[in-house]
Amino acid sequence: MLRVDQVVSGYGPIDVLNHVTISLEKGEIVAVLGANGAGKTTLLRTITGLIRVRKGSVTFDDKLLNGLSPAEVVRCGISHVPEGRHIFPDLTVEENLLLAAYTMPRSQQKSRLEAMYTMFSILAERRRQAGGTLSGGEQQMLALARGLMPNPRLMLLDEPSLGLAPKIIGTVFETLVHLRESGVSVLLVEQNAKRSLEVADRAYILVTGRIALEGTAHDLASNDMVKQLYLGGIQ
Repeated sequence: MLRVDQVVSGYGPIDVLNHVTISLEKGEIVAVLGANGAGKTTLLRTITGLIRVRKGSVTFDDKLLNGLSPAEVVRCGISHVPEGRHIFPDLTVEENLLLAAYTMPRSQQKSRLEAMYTMFSILAERRRQAGGTLSGGEQQMLALARGLMPNPRLMLLDEPSLGLAPKIIGTVFETLVHLRESGVSVLLVEQNAKRSLEVADRAYILVTGRIALEGTAHDLASNDMVKQLYLGGIQ
C-alpha cells in the first residue's frame, strides 16, 4: 500500500533521513520508534509532501507521491495527524471537523460528522464547545477525528499519546486498533514503545535517520537491544 524506498530528505543543507526504506500493507498498524531527533517526524512530513524527497521515492497504491503537494497527498487517501494536535482553539469542535472536509459535498460532510460523533461520543457532547476549552485528551480525540473526516485509507500519526494521562493513552491506542478493524491502515510514530508494540503488526527502529532494526512487533518486543533502549529493560 505504502512504500518509502531509499528516501533521503531533510532541511536546508542537512539530510535527516538517509536512504530510509519502509513499507506498510493494507490493514496494518506499523510503528516507527526512535529517540528524539531520530527523524521520525521528518519521515511523516516527507510522505505527506511537507518536505521534498531529495533521493528515492514514496509510492501509495503504486502512485508516485514525489513532488505532490500536501493537498494532493490528502486526495490520494492519506491523512496526517501531527504532533501537538494543532486544532483551531477558537473554533468549535464541529467547525474544526468541517474544515477537514470542506471539499466534500454537504451530504458527505454530514455523514462523516455523524460517523465521528459515533466513534468519539465525547465530541458529540462538546460539538458546540470551543476546541481550546477541551481537555488534552479531548483535543487529541478531536485531532484524530479531524484526520478521519476525509475518510482516509491511511493515517499517519505523530506522537498521539504525548502529554496525556495513562487512562487517556489507553483510549488512544484502543482507537488505533478500532481503526485497523474498520479498514484504516496506520503508520504510527511514537516514543511510547511498549504501548506501540502491543498494538502494532510490525515496527521499525529509526536511529539518526537510518533504519536500524525492523520486524514483527512481537519479535522487536523480545529483542534485547529494544528492551534495553526503548522498553526500560523490561524482561
